[in-house]
Amino acid sequence: MVDFSGLDNDQLLQLIQAAMTEAVNRGRAMAYAANTIYENAAEELHVKAEAAAAEAERQEQLRQERMRKDAEAEAAADRQKKEIEANQRRWAKKRAIFDSLLCHHLFEEERCDGTNFSVKIWSRDTDVRVYIQSSDFDICYYQTGNRYNPPPERWRV
Repeated sequence: MVDFSGLDNDQLLQLIQAAMTEAVNRGRAMAYAANTIYENAAEELHVKAEAAAAEAERQEQLRQERMRKDAEAEAAADRQKKEIEANQRRWAKKRAIFDSLLCHHLFEEERCDGTNFSVKIWSRDTDVRVYIQSSDFDICYYQTGNRYNPPPERWRV
């Protein structure tokens, strides 16, 4: 195999043109052989170009998939963070109400060790009710009062 790496592009094109002219001048069989070599080289070039384009498209799809997954992961992290913050706000509200009830001795502390009860908050418009339930007791506290009696100011949380 001859090494043509020392030739610049113009010299290489001139060499190809001269070789093709010489092949045509040597006869029909030689011209056909030269044309076959040219067509094979063109087909090989076309296959390599298609492979490069397919690889570039595959890389672009992988990049887009990575970007989509990153965006989904970021959105999931944001949702989880918001959910955690919402839970913290809900529990802070429940804890403040529970502490308020303990401070005002609405039920006996010795009957509740802080683990055997549930706190549920119900609200509609401006009416807020707090239900504290256990196996020993059920308390419904009208935080905003009821239609007959508003709650004392000191009980408002």
